[in-house]
Amino acid sequence: MIRFTVSAFAFATLVACTQTAAVDAPAYDPTFDATSTVTAIVAATEVQGALMPAAIQSVMADCIITHATADELSTLAAARLNPTADTNALVSQILARDSTTACAASKLTQS
Repeated sequence: MIRFTVSAFAFATLVACTQTAAVDAPAYDPTFDATSTVTAIVAATEVQGALMPAAIQSVMADCIITHATADELSTLAAARLNPTADTNALVSQILARDSTTACAASKLTQS
């Protein structure tokens, strides 16, 4: 009888351990992949024949990501492994916005 009880308990435990609750997967956030794309593009951009210092690159990339729309973030994220001239143009368009340039100017002039 004890052997049956132990076996039944072990079986019940095994069944309980293999059942999993349905968990909603978190929604995909393209910001990380978009940041990779933007950072690479900014890092490769020359200004007056020289690359920008890393600190300036970081500020520029941050402001570009902050002021991109959800659709733009998705486009940039999708281009992470294969950026094109269109990707570079999109980054330039976002950077040209008044809100993006104001963000960069503000962060770069802070002490």
